[in-house]
Amino acid sequence: MEKLLTNVAEELGKTLNAVDDDSLNAAGHEIVKAKRVFFAGCGRSGLIMKTMAMRIMHIGLESHFVGEVTQPSIRKGDVLIIGSSSGETHTMVHIAEIAKENDAKVGVLSSKDVSTLRKMADFSVLIPSREIKSVQPDGNLFEQSLFCVCDAIAVKAKEELGVSEDTMDYNHTNLE
Repeated sequence: MEKLLTNVAEELGKTLNAVDDDSLNAAGHEIVKAKRVFFAGCGRSGLIMKTMAMRIMHIGLESHFVGEVTQPSIRKGDVLIIGSSSGETHTMVHIAEIAKENDAKVGVLSSKDVSTLRKMADFSVLIPSREIKSVQPDGNLFEQSLFCVCDAIAVKAKEELGVSEDTMDYNHTNLE
């Protein structure tokens, strides 16, 4: 098992080292500028995008996950961030179209340099997990990398806003 975990860690390191820092900074800045931030993704990527919505709420910004019952309508001044490895997921493309029709900005976190979603995006982060030969099942490396990229973007937003750990702790749920 140790060798397998070492291989997984090495794959993750190679993928994350290839992510462009400027794109992370730009995504963090777009979050900070937004009136509200919406997150979307399907399957395991969707679960990871929910963790990002939570982290952005901890920073003190208004965040929503698409499809939740408390999600308001998206409007001008808002940002939608989609996590999609292929950048072609039909429901995500449709959601991005709705966001664009309502003058919201769209950000995409994807493993494909050229895709429908990346063409629609106002900003994007390329997570080049497809370029790494992986010992893991298909999609795992992207999803692990997506989690780390989401947290890095949240750190960028937190730093830009000057949010303290005390504030984040205060915003953390107390209904546990």
